[in-house]
Amino acid sequence: MGIVYENSQKVGPENYVVIDRVSQRQYPAMLQMHYHPYYEIYVLISGKRKYFFQNRIVELYPQDVLVIKPNDPHRCIPIDEEELYYERYTINVDPSLFSRIEKNNKIIKDIFQKGVFSLEEDAFGRLLNTIKRIEDELRKDKT
Repeated sequence: MGIVYENSQKVGPENYVVIDRVSQRQYPAMLQMHYHPYYEIYVLISGKRKYFFQNRIVELYPQDVLVIKPNDPHRCIPIDEEELYYERYTINVDPSLFSRIEKNNKIIKDIFQKGVFSLEEDAFGRLLNTIKRIEDELRKDKT
């Protein structure tokens, strides 16, 4: 099983940010490793997932956030085959936008290095509210 290149035509100079929310019961989630030319921020709302990235395996639980850099191979599957339901956001961001933010921001650089982190309940709530506001703005821009 090889690594597949995946490029969403939705992410690019016309759409710097693309947000996708998924609620589903599915197995297998990703049949094979893939990579793409944009950042992916994976925000787990519910369920448990096993994520393969940066040559390691991490277990994700609700309130965990994973930041995947462009061209980093990754894959996600359920931790427990008995508990397949999960809910998550993915925020895909064009690299040109992130490079401007990352350039002078040590916190962002640290997040990219670590790749995965857990948020406290109040911080996670603020993150979800921010994502929803961004979704609303993106919808307004399309109308």
